[in-house]
Amino acid sequence: MANSPDERSQGLMHRESLPENHGMVFVFDKAQPQTFWMKNTVLPLDIIFIAADGTVINVEQADPQPNASDLELERYSSDSPAKYVVEMRQGFANREGIESGTEFVFEGERPTTEN
Repeated sequence: MANSPDERSQGLMHRESLPENHGMVFVFDKAQPQTFWMKNTVLPLDIIFIAADGTVINVEQADPQPNASDLELERYSSDSPAKYVVEMRQGFANREGIESGTEFVFEGERPTTEN
């Protein structure tokens, strides 16, 4: 769970492995346009942008860019304001049938920045 600015900034950077069906949930104070990049991220990821009501906005497949400068790094953006962003190993969204319009269900209560 990444719900502080420092945790969101670090994300999955420098992580060399990620167990099957594990990932990171980014929780923002309010829904707004979100943009992610793969700086210092070596694992291919699915980036799932989710609205405040739990509806998936869009899913982006992001590949590492190990030698790219900050200006060369591809940006992955939400198509509308997102309150949550979930990063999983690439292929998770396709395998689970997650796409725009899917209701994303968090186990237990929907996370907040206070969790």
